[in-house]
Amino acid sequence: EVARVERLHTEAEQPADRVVLLLPEDKLQVARSDRGGRDDQELRPLARVVGHPEWLNDERFNRPGARAANAPELISMLDEAFATRTLEEWAEVFADEPDFFWAPVNEPDDLLTDAAFQGSGALVDVPDGMSSTTMVASPVDFRGTPWAPRFMAPSIGQHTREVLAELGRTDEEIDALVSSGRVVEDG
Repeated sequence: EVARVERLHTEAEQPADRVVLLLPEDKLQVARSDRGGRDDQELRPLARVVGHPEWLNDERFNRPGARAANAPELISMLDEAFATRTLEEWAEVFADEPDFFWAPVNEPDDLLTDAAFQGSGALVDVPDGMSSTTMVASPVDFRGTPWAPRFMAPSIGQHTREVLAELGRTDEEIDALVSSGRVVEDG
């Protein structure tokens, strides 16, 4: 498969040389950014790791502005380079370059089998009345406030009567709202 390149942001939001490189089947990601001098420090290991150290002296790519102006050509050249190996093969090459930072891009299905994701506590089993349902954990933790899943989210309309009663509505008013279809009651 040929590697493809996607922009992280629109060109209006970020410079044209900010790209994410993806090998569709192998989910390889390498992010480039425009951070002044660091950008050149990041190009050096990228050029070395793909086997093209001559890019560092190429006038089209040796400065951030030149890279931005010639981004389509550089992206095409990177596409060709990344299409020559699998993720496993690139991982071995990347491991030999201490200044090159990268990570695979997981698809949602990949996360379900990813040991680091599983061990992170990102998923929890929530009691659902019959057994449990695996759901995404709350992204917020408050120190000193232990959290554990206790029950599923309410169904639509499950607490309509209680909420409207707390707001001061009478049973007759609530019945009229339900009858008119203006509110939904779990049935």
